[in-house]
Amino acid sequence: MTFLRHVAWTVVVFIGVSVTAVTPAHAQAVGDMEPIDCPVAPPNGFDLSCSLLTVPEDHANPDGAVIQIAVAVSTPVDNDDLPETPLVYLEGGPGYGSLDSIDYLLTYELFADRIVYFVDQRGTGYSLPSLFCDEFLFDKRAAFPVAYYSACAAAVADAGIQREMYTSAQIANDIAALVEAAGYLQVDLFGVSYGSRLALTVMRDHPSIVRRAILDSPVPLQINMYEQEVVNGYRSINALFSACAADDACNGAFPNLAERFHDWINTGQPVTIERLDETILTLRSREVPGMLFELLYVSEFIPQLPRAIHEMIEGNAGPIGRLYGRIIPSGSGQTGLSAAQDTSLGYADGMRLSVVCADELPFNSLRTAETLSLELPVMIRSGLYSAVQFMIGACRGWGVPASADIETQTVESSIPALVLSGAFDPITPPLFADAALEGLSNGQIIRVAHAGHGIVNVNRCVVELSLAFLDDPATRLDLTCLEDYVPFWRLR
Repeated sequence: MTFLRHVAWTVVVFIGVSVTAVTPAHAQAVGDMEPIDCPVAPPNGFDLSCSLLTVPEDHANPDGAVIQIAVAVSTPVDNDDLPETPLVYLEGGPGYGSLDSIDYLLTYELFADRIVYFVDQRGTGYSLPSLFCDEFLFDKRAAFPVAYYSACAAAVADAGIQREMYTSAQIANDIAALVEAAGYLQVDLFGVSYGSRLALTVMRDHPSIVRRAILDSPVPLQINMYEQEVVNGYRSINALFSACAADDACNGAFPNLAERFHDWINTGQPVTIERLDETILTLRSREVPGMLFELLYVSEFIPQLPRAIHEMIEGNAGPIGRLYGRIIPSGSGQTGLSAAQDTSLGYADGMRLSVVCADELPFNSLRTAETLSLELPVMIRSGLYSAVQFMIGACRGWGVPASADIETQTVESSIPALVLSGAFDPITPPLFADAALEGLSNGQIIRVAHAGHGIVNVNRCVVELSLAFLDDPATRLDLTCLEDYVPFWRLR
C-alpha cells in the first residue's frame, strides 16, 4: 500500500474519528501477548494465530498508559524445514495495517516457506486505539483540511490518546517489544515504502534484533520527501514518455506522445472515470498528472499507460478510466491500494498524520519545494503540488511537535540489507534507493526497469534474488537474471 501513494505517502481524504480510548495501565501488563480469534481467515496452505501485544503508549514511560498491537503469525502447513529466524513484515503508508491484507500478501513467494509476523502498527488496523478520522461529524463549510483535522485531533485528545506518541521511533520500540515477547533473539525485516523507513529506524535503534533486512521502495530518513514530491512525480511521468519514445513499436503506435500530452493538458478537458457503467470521479485536466502519479505505482499498469494516455488525448478516457477505477473505491474519490490489495478497515489517517507531521514534514521547506518545481509546466506543477499543499494544511490542523533531528539523519548500519527499486516509481524514485544505500555498509541493490512501487513480487528474478539474499546475504547477488526481464508495451 502497499503499493500506491499509501502503501508510501499519499494524501487520502476521508469524509468524516473513530477512536478507541487508551487501555488503562492496570488492565494489561506490558509485554503480554493475549491470544485472540483472528479477524481474518487463514489462506489455503497456512496456519494463522493472532494476538494483542501490550506495550506502553510512551516507551519512555513504561508505567503509564498502555496500548495494544494486533499481530498475526502465519506458518506454512506441511513444511517441517522452516528457517529458524522469522520474518517481520512492515506495511507502508504510514497508516495501513497489514492483517486485512494477509490473504493477498501470502500470495508472495517470499512469505511462502517461512514464519511471518504481520503487524498492525500502532494506531492502524485492529490495534487499539485506532486513529481513523472517518466517522467524525464536521462542518463541511469549514476550511478543509485544517479545521477537519483540528477537530479530529480534539476528539483524539478527548479519548485520552497522546497522538504525539504515534511516531516511527515509538513503532520501532513496539517491534523490539514484539521480538522479545515472541521469544526471539533476532528477526529478518521486510519493509515496503514507509515500512522501509520503519525498518531503518529499527536497525538504528535496535540493531541487535535484526539479522537482515529487505527495503522495498525505500524511504531514507535523510531525504526531504515533500520538497521533492512534485519534481519526482514529473520525472516519473517523463520517464514513461521517454521509454515509449525509445521503443520503435511504442513510438510508432503513439508518436510524439509527450508533446501531445502537454498540448492536451492545457485544453482543460475533463476526464470521467467510470467503473461498471458508474461514474465515480470526474477529473479536470490539471488533475490528470496526479492520476498518472498514482497509476505509475502499479507495475502491471505501466505497459498499458502509453495507449491509455493516447486514447485520452483522442477523446476516449475509457482505458485510463478503467485503470484508475481499479485503485479508487466507488464514490469516495479516495486513492490508495488497488482492489486486490484493499483492506476492509482502510486507512488510519490520524496515525499517518502523527508520523508524517512529526518525522517528515517539519524538516521540509515549502519554499524549497516551490523553487524546485518552478521550471515545470504550470499545469503539471499545479496538478502534482496539490497533494503537498493538502498535507501542509492537515499537519497544521493535527498539531504534533516535530521529532528530534535524528529522524533526518542517514541510518548507518552493518546489518546486511537488500534495497529494491523500480525505475518508474513516482514517490520513492531510484535516487532514494541510492540514498538508503549510503549508510548500509553491507547493502546490495536491485534496480528493475519498467517497474513502479513495491516490486518484490514484480517478476520471478526479483523473487529469486530476494530469497537468495535471505538465505545467504554475504554472497554478492548475480543480477544477470534481470536481463531476461524484457519490458513490453500493450499497443492494442
